[in-house]
Amino acid sequence: MTNELRKLGRLRFDADLENDPDLIAFVGIDSETDALPLGEIRKLWNPDALKNLQPEIDKAEMWAQNFGRSHCERLVKRFWGVS
Repeated sequence: MTNELRKLGRLRFDADLENDPDLIAFVGIDSETDALPLGEIRKLWNPDALKNLQPEIDKAEMWAQNFGRSHCERLVKRFWGVS
């Protein structure tokens, strides 16, 4: 997961899609993972602390991929016509 993925849920306001279930899914992913050091912030973390958190990060990333995949596929299909 990256910060870009986290931003996806916030973009629903700019797109006037506040209640879109596929975008709200990304709000849920962000909420469930906001305490984890993901993306660029990792550079600021102690390497030992990251090593200790890595199993939790891996588990959260797998969950987010599984949970978010169908929502992402629907968004791509809806807005870009790609399946």
